[in-house]
Amino acid sequence: LIQTSKDSAASVLQPASLLKHVEVLKMAVSLTVHLFDITWRLKDMCYSPSVPDFDAHYIDQIFENIIPCAIITPLDCFWEGSKLLGPDYPVTIPGIGNKVKWTNLNPNNL
Repeated sequence: LIQTSKDSAASVLQPASLLKHVEVLKMAVSLTVHLFDITWRLKDMCYSPSVPDFDAHYIDQIFENIIPCAIITPLDCFWEGSKLLGPDYPVTIPGIGNKVKWTNLNPNNL
């Protein structure tokens, strides 16, 4: 998704433009396509960074559910960019708590 300004002299690196970019990306990330009796999401086709395999299956499940699609955007510099990362359903991490998402994960608690 490439965002451009309606006015060629204007910059898209303004708060209002970046907030609009968040909303458009949220719609793109949540888009589903139903084809041949299968529902496809971005997560089914995107590139996700890989993590090493762990002997404990529950750790693999946590990473599989919480590692987002790689989305490169100017929003990566701001907390609002984490709203795009998901996961779709909050993850339970033993010792950390229930309903963990990127928007409420505090790295200081890890």
